[in-house]
Amino acid sequence: MNFFDRLTKYRYKVYININSFKFVDHIITDINRDTLTDEHIEINKKILDKKVFYTDENFTNISNVIKYTLGILSYQYDNPYIYHRGVPSARNVHPNECYVIYRGHALRYNPKINEFEYITNIDLFTNNIYIILISDLWRIMKFYGEFGLALSILDSGHILSQLKQLLNINGFSKFRIDYMLDKGVFFQKLGLDFRQMMLNYIIDLSEYIDENRENFRTAKNLDVPIRKYSYLEEITFFPNVINFLEKVNMSKGKEIYNMFEFKSEKYLNRDELLLSIKNRESNHSYFGIFSTKKFLETEIFYEIINRSTDLIFNNVFHSENIRVFCLVNSVFGIKPGYYEIKEDGKIENISYIDDIYTENCKILNDSHQNIDLSSNPVLFFVSYDISGSFSDEEKIYFSHLLSAETIHYISTIVSLFGLYSRPIKNFKDDYLERALRLDNDDRIIYVLMVGRGNTYNYKIYFS
Repeated sequence: MNFFDRLTKYRYKVYININSFKFVDHIITDINRDTLTDEHIEINKKILDKKVFYTDENFTNISNVIKYTLGILSYQYDNPYIYHRGVPSARNVHPNECYVIYRGHALRYNPKINEFEYITNIDLFTNNIYIILISDLWRIMKFYGEFGLALSILDSGHILSQLKQLLNINGFSKFRIDYMLDKGVFFQKLGLDFRQMMLNYIIDLSEYIDENRENFRTAKNLDVPIRKYSYLEEITFFPNVINFLEKVNMSKGKEIYNMFEFKSEKYLNRDELLLSIKNRESNHSYFGIFSTKKFLETEIFYEIINRSTDLIFNNVFHSENIRVFCLVNSVFGIKPGYYEIKEDGKIENISYIDDIYTENCKILNDSHQNIDLSSNPVLFFVSYDISGSFSDEEKIYFSHLLSAETIHYISTIVSLFGLYSRPIKNFKDDYLERALRLDNDDRIIYVLMVGRGNTYNYKIYFS
């Protein structure tokens, strides 16, 4: 069995003891403070006092985009996960870290203090602006083993969707996204280890440099601070992951990139997008995951479909490989059944369901006892076509990254209406492939549960 199949179609047979509903504390991987020089500390002080970069409008906008994506936005005392960010993550672990290289200055976003920390200066990138997303894999692999690799890529897809939307409303509608290239120089300059971390993608905003603004200079090239923890020894127990990282992080001779331009006509404006991020709710609580009795209005359902498809098929890289389906259970005026959602926003019936409860309980592997799927109004499914001449690594990377980006666009619209949207990965592939009448080239990657939330969740929002 190849690695892609282990992470997708046969993952439940491989990872049968995993229970994705356990509540856990997430690991914090941090910089070793003992390796920070006086100059690091002085520059950090200037940054935190907003005396250096925050006088640059472009940096201010970029930093706000990152904070509203990866920052801790709210606290929920009755929720086992407690702290909530602008994007979801399996078990609330959030293995992804964001770095910014701004005109040669490398900074790391620290969500604990909601600020950027100065790492080093890199003369090679004096004329560049990069947003770099790094997965610190052991944070999630600690719980899921090699399957944590797939989950970290899914997380990065959610982040990519939100970054694209937030960048767009902040005036950055065109940029290059590097997916695969030889990323060795970035690992070296940032002091990171390509054998235990994954560089997911690089967003290149260099065309937005303000040449009229004098660049901040440091006195010398600073040493890169050493990270406090290393998990290389643990990850070497998973040779499939090590092999994957070597090929994806150091893809010598192969570049895959996208000259991206945000093209959606039905995108969320600033007020809508910020409201959607604030509303985002997976409805995890001790009192019940979500309501199982409330139907969804027809108008809202079609609004979700129309605006989501506009976002997906105009903005997802290689969207021709993506197919979107839904299972309608409880929507006024729509007969329960499986439907495919077409690029023009129309839905095409695949099959109707006579015994909804019996059928729906086959969807999830180990958690349907907690969720009454017969009353869950809508479930969305994303499949990825692997029939092209992809390597195993490309299939793993792009299928998970782009499926999660797709799901996040749907989730963004769903949240705008104050509905819950919970992405899940613990579904039964064989049953869904039969229900959706898929061949072996279309692989179901991700599922989103949508409906009315319960009334027990109370959030305290951070300013």
